[in-house]
Amino acid sequence: SGKSSQIDIVRDITNVVPIVWLAQKYGIPLKTPETPHGLVSPTELLMMLLPLFIYTSFPLVEKANWQLREAANQGAPMLQRLLEARLRVHGGLKPLTDWLTKGTAYEISPDADRLYTGLLASKRPMAELVTAMIGTMIPVAGNLTQQTALLVDLYLQPKYEEYKKRIIKLANRDDKEAFEELEGFVYEGMRIQPVVLGLPRRATRDLVIKDGDRQVHVKAGQRLVIGTSKAHLDPKAFPDPEKLNPHRPLKDYILLGKGIHFCFGARLLGFAMAAMLKEIFKLPNLRRAAGRQGSFVKVSENVADGIMSHLFLDSYSRELPLPTSLVLEFDSDPPASKVTRAPARATRA
Repeated sequence: SGKSSQIDIVRDITNVVPIVWLAQKYGIPLKTPETPHGLVSPTELLMMLLPLFIYTSFPLVEKANWQLREAANQGAPMLQRLLEARLRVHGGLKPLTDWLTKGTAYEISPDADRLYTGLLASKRPMAELVTAMIGTMIPVAGNLTQQTALLVDLYLQPKYEEYKKRIIKLANRDDKEAFEELEGFVYEGMRIQPVVLGLPRRATRDLVIKDGDRQVHVKAGQRLVIGTSKAHLDPKAFPDPEKLNPHRPLKDYILLGKGIHFCFGARLLGFAMAAMLKEIFKLPNLRRAAGRQGSFVKVSENVADGIMSHLFLDSYSRELPLPTSLVLEFDSDPPASKVTRAPARATRA
């Protein structure tokens, strides 16, 4: 039998790659083995952003809201101070700081330099600039990390085996058509297993909403959940909804919002998740590790009219609103030239 390796695809890939990318784009000094004097580790930055993403946008599980609120109240001020300090230094002592920080975690990337320069040129109040930066970081961090993890888990389920085989073939091709189809599998996977289950809203007046063949009477002050996850399984909008079709028109999806609540990074998210899936499913004979470590352990709760929200159990059996670990195995004995691995900490099994 060949040799195999293990990788925690959530801890080491999906919860890290998007955060490292964000840090580079926004000029946040990361603490890594290569830059040990940075301000925050990728995990610390993730735990600042994710509670903000969930609590400010999709707080559907009432019993988890107090944890999210506490985490958001702890992380937001730290992030605000960090970004404000970076902006102020960039605006006042840029030539000196560029020289002093070269080659360190504090060096400003060209992308962050353009961002800072453009924001400061607007002459808007500092608090407003910082809020705008955090507001654009939150949805990218929240969607790219959690949703990619859910997609990997989905396509490793036995009922989706035929789609996994197709994804593996696409992952090992480098043409435009293959990548576009892979991106289609991202949107179809999000339709089946989305990170955003619905949008919580509160009615400002009495009204009647037509919902399919029924009418829903809503009173002012009543809490609603707009079930986007249910809408994506509606056979009227998606014929044969249980079948995955990566060639469906993108305009059919409302996965990333609609109208004034449309995610500004929608096109980026699909492309970025497809890029991560491409590298992950290149791993030879990718499969779940044996036992609990190779699956998500979830507690489900009906939050509204059949919309099931999930809390994930970590290694200490704590209930968390996001997955923290998923250990997979892959064959590691083919020649190195035939194996393309995403950057990760791999351990011999």
